[in-house]
Amino acid sequence: MSDNVVWAISILGLLISLVLWQFILRKHRELKALQQEPSSPSSASSAEGKRSTQNLGLRDSLSVICTLLIDQQVEISEGCIRIRVLLDHYNSQWLELDDFAVFREVHDALSHMPTHQARKQTDKKIIQKLDQERFAIEERNAERVHKAAQALRHKLQLDVHQGAA
Repeated sequence: MSDNVVWAISILGLLISLVLWQFILRKHRELKALQQEPSSPSSASSAEGKRSTQNLGLRDSLSVICTLLIDQQVEISEGCIRIRVLLDHYNSQWLELDDFAVFREVHDALSHMPTHQARKQTDKKIIQKLDQERFAIEERNAERVHKAAQALRHKLQLDVHQGAA
C-alpha cells in the first residue's frame, strides 16, 4: 500500500471521528438543556410523561426478568433481587400481595450476603458456605418464584392494557 493511500485513509478516519465527536457533543448539550429546564405549569405534563416513560421502562424490565426466571435463564436469587428493587419503584404495594411476597422474602433472606467487591474480598470458604445457603434458599422457593414470575408477568400485561384504556 502506498504512502498516499495510508495518508488518505488516516485523514478520512480523522474526519469521520470529528463528525461523530460533533454529533455526540450536540446530543450531550441537548440532553443537558432538557435536564436543566425550569419547572413551569406546562412542565407538569412533561413530568407526568417522564414518569410514564420511566414506568414503561420499569414494566419492560420486570417483564423481561420474569421471562428469564420462567425460562430458567437467570438464577432465582438474582431474579428475585432485581424484581424486588424494580417493584419498589414501579408499585411497592404489589410486594405486599401474597402472589409476589416471595420476591421480598428471597431478597430479605439474601440481604446479608456480600455482593460485588465485598464478595471478592471475602474468604473463599465463607463464600462457599454462603453459596450453599443461597442454593438452599433458591431450591426451597423455586416453585413459588416460578409461579410468582408468571403471575407478575400476567399482571404487568394487564397493567399495560389498563393504562392504554
